[in-house]
Amino acid sequence: MVEPVICAINPIAGYESTTSLGASSSGKIAVVGGGPAGMEVSRVLAMRGFSVTLFEEQHRLGGLLNIAAKIPGRGEFAAYVSYMLRELKRLNIQIRIDTLATADTIAAGGFDFTICATGTVAGAPPVDGVEMSHVTSAYDAISLGLQDLGDVVIIGGGALGCCTAMYLTSQADSVQIVEADEALGVDLGRTTRWVILKFLKAKNISTQLLTEVVNIDSKKITVYQDEKFHHINAKTIILATRPQPRDRLLRQLEKKGLKFEKVGSVKRSMNLLDVIHSAYEFANSFELSQT
Repeated sequence: MVEPVICAINPIAGYESTTSLGASSSGKIAVVGGGPAGMEVSRVLAMRGFSVTLFEEQHRLGGLLNIAAKIPGRGEFAAYVSYMLRELKRLNIQIRIDTLATADTIAAGGFDFTICATGTVAGAPPVDGVEMSHVTSAYDAISLGLQDLGDVVIIGGGALGCCTAMYLTSQADSVQIVEADEALGVDLGRTTRWVILKFLKAKNISTQLLTEVVNIDSKKITVYQDEKFHHINAKTIILATRPQPRDRLLRQLEKKGLKFEKVGSVKRSMNLLDVIHSAYEFANSFELSQT
């Protein structure tokens, strides 16, 4: 049996003959989070007839896609965000950027239901030194365009760490990835992982696998590898460990007794394809009567 060709950012690609838009419906929906999940949920709900307001606390939509677009060879993400913004405006979705949605905001807006697509925040290893001035998150390292990085150690070799290393190859004197697992990029899609690992190898990015970080100080990190402690010198330390759910709003809504559901990576760890496809499936089958 021939498997259909699928696309990360087009959930119905390969399934056009068997997929149709959900039944027309109505209701006032708040979507919180303007990343890929929030944009896709908003788009599909509006196409089905719901009145949608999309809240985003940053000054533009796109979420982590805006960071990913800065990575070498990933400029298509910027084009996707631009396309989605045009679609959301065409569908008359109310977009409220620079707005931190709270349970009080939602309650005052008289929404029938809230969909939380708040995504994740950067995680940090539970070691001394993570609060030091030369330690920063992968998100900030890319989005802020940090300069004068010197020798860089990236803690975490998942998708975030690998993509950060790709970006920093032209910004740092050297880049080294430290990963506690036995392989890099295990949370990447198969093809994307192959491309990224090939890039890192070509750029001579050093990797330390099965390596646990135990301490960070001003000039180095201490790691435990092969039953021994080692030091790795670094001017800049970048945290790219497993992201954590951004769940502040969820707790607020639950406390107020407001109806909500989670979509995207705030619900569980997933790659971009799963984020967008699951958001489409949720929005296409959503009914207020079932909540």
